[in-house]
Amino acid sequence: NYSKAIILIKESILLKTAIRDSINLSNSYRKLSNIYFELGSYEKSIDYTLKSIKLAILTHNKMEASFGYYLLGMVYTNTKDYYKSLIYLKKALAIKINLENKEDIGMVYSRIGSLYCILGQVDSAFINLKNASKYLNQINKKELLNINITEMGKLYLQISNYDSANFYLQKCTAYDSTKNIVQFLIED
Repeated sequence: NYSKAIILIKESILLKTAIRDSINLSNSYRKLSNIYFELGSYEKSIDYTLKSIKLAILTHNKMEASFGYYLLGMVYTNTKDYYKSLIYLKKALAIKINLENKEDIGMVYSRIGSLYCILGQVDSAFINLKNASKYLNQINKKELLNINITEMGKLYLQISNYDSANFYLQKCTAYDSTKNIVQFLIED
């Protein structure tokens, strides 16, 4: 129940503010931002995310800052402000590279590649999707890799390279026995 969660998180924000627990306060702001994101209240999500990032930077909590930048990227993707989304996703990526978190690096590269695909910037899309595959293969994250492979297939379809699209489609089939991703590609 989102309403109850909002109330509880706001109460924790008051408590953490009173005891000056800036590190955990940043996390609470981000959690509240996530809820507003899920509810489609993007302005509130942005406001709380910016508060979270500000505190994360002040407390030198790079991981929390990267989560905030990633969330802003997602908000701006949902509002179709793709260029602003790219700005925040690239900030998140820079931090995640510094922290050497391969799963997050792969995930953010994939998201950036998807945005470039939407924007029709094929070369940039390929670079980022291939970087994503490199990191996701290293850690054997098949679910995330499957999403990335789907994006590669969509990109090849976008430029009418059907042989390569088919190659990635077959890779999806190998990773997803339910064929949900294959069906998604065909319908798109």
